[in-house]
Amino acid sequence: LKRFARVFEQAYTRFLDLQKAEAQAREATIEASLERVRTMAMAMHSSKDLTESIQLFYAELQSLGVQPRRVGVALTHRESKMAHLTTMSTTEQGITRIVEGHLKMDGHWLLKEAFDHWVDQREFHAVLRGNEINEYYKIVRPQISYPEYPHDATQHGYYFMFPEGNVVAWTENELSEEELRIFRRFTSVISLTYKRHKELMDAEERALLAVREASLD
Repeated sequence: LKRFARVFEQAYTRFLDLQKAEAQAREATIEASLERVRTMAMAMHSSKDLTESIQLFYAELQSLGVQPRRVGVALTHRESKMAHLTTMSTTEQGITRIVEGHLKMDGHWLLKEAFDHWVDQREFHAVLRGNEINEYYKIVRPQISYPEYPHDATQHGYYFMFPEGNVVAWTENELSEEELRIFRRFTSVISLTYKRHKELMDAEERALLAVREASLD
């Protein structure tokens, strides 16, 4: 028994070493994904490049094994309660497409809660079941052309806040703690993306005003 105990001790030590190595490899993979999104954000030359950054973000999530039905980024305006959304959606047939539009963060309890949580910069989780899904999309779909989703399923919504807006993900299954941590880390990178996006939009607006002034002169 003592000899077997020594063998099992060696086996457990090996198990811990493997666990540590796997965790380090996973961390390196996540960090590489974050860096690719960060690099694209800083390489944007115009505000139109934002869509490509969101596409890369969605692809990197999938490469990490996170498979949301829909994921997007919203830039929220406090006074008007309007959010400009750029999202990647996967249909029932497995087709992925870009959906963009403006959404009023009002008219439904979930939208109101999401807006209030953004004002307070608090993470927000929501669950829709059965007819709640139908009621929610009756409000949302006239504003943004999201694909059809089954109304007999459960949808989990996750809102990760940053000063300019939020990262939002909708999934059929509840996210694990590791997946939540991945989204939180991407949110900090997406915040950088939006800062860069706003800088470019402001620069483009200033350039356009300068051209108009020059034309008037």
